[in-house]
Amino acid sequence: MRLTDRTQWAMTIIESATKQPLRRRFAVYPHRGVDKVIGDEVTRQGYCDLSQREIARRADVNMRTVDRRLDDLAAAGMISITRRTGALGQSITNKVIITSSTWLALLTDTKSAQRFHG
Repeated sequence: MRLTDRTQWAMTIIESATKQPLRRRFAVYPHRGVDKVIGDEVTRQGYCDLSQREIARRADVNMRTVDRRLDDLAAAGMISITRRTGALGQSITNKVIITSSTWLALLTDTKSAQRFHG
C-alpha cells in the first residue's frame, strides 16, 4: 500500500468507528471540509451565503484556510463569489455559487442517491 492509500484507509476506519469532527476526518486535506460545507449549502438552497467564520466553524478549520480555499476555487473558475454590502456600506456575507459542472453533477448525483436510499 502506498502512503496515500494507508492514509485513506486509516481515515475510513476512524470515520466509520467514530463520528469525528470534519477537521479530524479531513486532517490530511483540510480544504475538503470547506468544500463539503459549501457543497452541502449549495445542495440545500442553490448557493452558499454562509460567512467565512461559519464555514470555518462547520468545517472545523481556521478562517485563513477558508479564505485561501475560496480564493483557490475562484481562481480555478470552480465558483463565483458575489461580494455583497448592505445599504449603509456594512459588510454582509458573500454569495458563493458553484460554476463547475463536474462539482454540480456530483452534488446532483449525491442528492438523487440520498432521495433514493433515504
